[in-house]
Amino acid sequence: MNCQILKSSMICHPGSSGSVFRRETQIRQLRNELSDFEKQYDMSSGVFWQRFQEGNTDDRMDFVEWASLVQMIQGLEKRLALLNAGNL
Repeated sequence: MNCQILKSSMICHPGSSGSVFRRETQIRQLRNELSDFEKQYDMSSGVFWQRFQEGNTDDRMDFVEWASLVQMIQGLEKRLALLNAGNL
């Protein structure tokens, strides 16, 4: 059983490794940050990412940061899929 201590409580996740729990937590935190950009620019991250990849956004710092968050989530999701595949 994997247990994590968060603030003054302990959360246990049976059957999941610490790496899986950490990645899931990181993804949730990054998605919260994406939500801020989505609200600010009234655009989903999926639409933004497509426009960014096509070169249809400007080079403002917010867009560079937003794109970085999208890429970080994609990388974490790939690692999480590999970790979960190894736990089957």
